[in-house]
Amino acid sequence: SDLSVKNGYQKLLGREPAEQDRVAEYVFIAWFTVELLVNMLGQGWDFLFGPNRTWNIFDVLLIANAVLELSVDVAQNLS
Repeated sequence: SDLSVKNGYQKLLGREPAEQDRVAEYVFIAWFTVELLVNMLGQGWDFLFGPNRTWNIFDVLLIANAVLELSVDVAQNLS
């Protein structure tokens, strides 16, 4: 989270974040995406309707936001 804020601030200043910061961000996004998928497969419908559904939905929103942000960054670097 702190890394995301720092990188966002660097972008506002017109600077690119350091490469090691990007790699760390990619690794964490990949790790938490895999964790989320394993939880979804393991819990089945309880993932959405069980007692922890609010935390699960919160996790989905966080990961979706991170993947979307990563996709936008990659798309901007391609052009």
